[in-house]
Amino acid sequence: PLDAEVGAKWLEDHLSWQRDLLRRDPASARFLLLRPGDRLTVCTLNSQADDVRRACRRAAAPKVTPIRGEHWDEYMIRGMGSISRPVPGFGNVMLSLVSAALAAAVSQRVLLVENYTIAAVAFGEPFSELLYELSAWRPYVEAEQRAGRAVDWWAAHDAREGFERLCADNLRIDPPAKVLRVFSNFYFAPLLMHNSHHRAEIDGFAAQPLLSPERFPRVPAAHDGTAYSTGLWPRALATLLHPRAHLLRKARAFRSRWARGCSNVARALGHNPVE
Repeated sequence: PLDAEVGAKWLEDHLSWQRDLLRRDPASARFLLLRPGDRLTVCTLNSQADDVRRACRRAAAPKVTPIRGEHWDEYMIRGMGSISRPVPGFGNVMLSLVSAALAAAVSQRVLLVENYTIAAVAFGEPFSELLYELSAWRPYVEAEQRAGRAVDWWAAHDAREGFERLCADNLRIDPPAKVLRVFSNFYFAPLLMHNSHHRAEIDGFAAQPLLSPERFPRVPAAHDGTAYSTGLWPRALATLLHPRAHLLRKARAFRSRWARGCSNVARALGHNPVE
């Protein structure tokens, strides 16, 4: 596990603000929902293919008129039978998650992650708090969605209409809708770093704290060579991802077995085991 010093204070502060807002004045909240994924991919629900990619394809956008308040996922598969909308793999979800966390912080929106409840099996708080379907925030978001007041942006490989908005808009003001849903499987944080409205704030997020090179010898060196900075990415993930106890026990047991196995192999080859 990464040392607590590596945590992202800006993200810790934002998550604390979310919790306080839920207790104090939830009706005033504005939301950023990350929907990990793209715009047009659909998959066959009952496929038994070994490679899930064989069960998925890029569909055409529907020609029917959307129903007021209809979620894009429901719109895409309406009338298609045993078809679902997938989520990307864990790595792509993490790319978009760190980006969405930045966007939520600078826009002062509550961060939620949609259609990813599977993560609750592996990770506890704070990530589990962000899972939309399990969240106490859900009724507030659903009310806005039903009223047709949710806005969708895309920052994905097959739809990039949101790129310009993320790069240029003042996200404290735009969009005015209380619910902004971002479909993404990209690391779109660099767009925010070039946004003139938020660049200075994000630079501050990334700049501190510097870490002792003796304690963290493998992280990139700062320019003066006397201290180290891990940047945005590892700190944000260290803040968000805390594996549940049963996974940590399994990981430690695997590491112990692996170490014993390596020692046995080394002895069989006539070498001294290396710890």
